[in-house]
Amino acid sequence: MKILFLLLITFSLFEVGCCIRPSRTEPTYPKNVELGWVQKDGRNYGRFVLKKGEHVEINKLRIEVIEIVDDNCIGQRESSPRFATFKFINLSDGQTICKDIVVETQSSMIICNEVKELGFNYIGVYAINFTDGWVDFEIKE
Repeated sequence: MKILFLLLITFSLFEVGCCIRPSRTEPTYPKNVELGWVQKDGRNYGRFVLKKGEHVEINKLRIEVIEIVDDNCIGQRESSPRFATFKFINLSDGQTICKDIVVETQSSMIICNEVKELGFNYIGVYAINFTDGWVDFEIKE
């Protein structure tokens, strides 16, 4: 019985150990960066720093940060990138158009045709501060 108990404790500690987050230097809040909506060459461009649950709006579109994920755990062979999940909402009817996941330090074309029809094609994440819970991102036509 003692052996079974010791094995149970050993496996439990191993499982908990896999989920301990390694220390990481968090990015600092962006300074000397113009945040908000601007127009360049007749196109809308926005850079924002938002926490989970916060949103920005332009024309008929609301963009909300719904999830910030850090999948890194001690014991993993490779480092997993952080990512943020964005929800796009049509302000005309309040309906969710779609959700999109963007990896930290990467940009991508927006996958939702309905968002593209509203004029926005690219979203990119500059940085994610998991400790303070914010995402520094841009969206543009």
